[in-house]
Amino acid sequence: GGWLRLGLGPGSGLGLGLGLGLGSGTGLGLGLGRDLGAARLYHGVARQPPAPEGAAALRGGTAGGRRYSAERGGPIRVVFPMPKPEPKPKPKPEPEPEHKPKPKPKPKHKPNLRNVNMEGAPGSIYAGEAFRLRFRFPDDYPLSAPEVVFEGESPVHPHVYSNGHICLSILYEEWSPALTVQSVVLSILSMLSSATEKTRPPDDAIYSRTSGISPKDTLWHFDDDTV
Repeated sequence: GGWLRLGLGPGSGLGLGLGLGLGSGTGLGLGLGRDLGAARLYHGVARQPPAPEGAAALRGGTAGGRRYSAERGGPIRVVFPMPKPEPKPKPKPEPEPEHKPKPKPKPKHKPNLRNVNMEGAPGSIYAGEAFRLRFRFPDDYPLSAPEVVFEGESPVHPHVYSNGHICLSILYEEWSPALTVQSVVLSILSMLSSATEKTRPPDDAIYSRTSGISPKDTLWHFDDDTV
């Protein structure tokens, strides 16, 4: 059953206690006291509550689902534990394949540049002179002709310009995929050997100054096949 108690505390002040008996020495009580300035909780084991000090008594038990304890007739503190956060599930590692694919081999890059050293043919006006040819091969070689120029000092010839460009039909519109580097070198050597004097083309000065880097950008006109 319940109980109601009114009493005076030893230090002065009026207390009012309300209680509810739960059986087996367990009860719940609330005390209010002017001398305490706030509600206080008590616990006990007797069926009758202790004399409150301006407050009601609380018999031992559970308050609001939380355990509490204190000396008989004394104040108690109820602790509300913070709930622990649930741990986040760790991501499962992806299973490794049974057979790892082999890395693809890198395609072999064909060098697109090649230098060829050549000498003037014996008995020609260029005998004993050394020259260097530079071949630059396009991606669709041998369907397209390579870019062929003289590097460094070029021979003084009616079909060779000061910037190293060569006016030879097989390097441009008469190119054939059957031609090789060796056959191109032999054609240039034959062209040099047929010359009878060392002169530059008539338009050498203006062409060397205004032409592009590649001779393949030039629209050539072939009118002399004798040199």
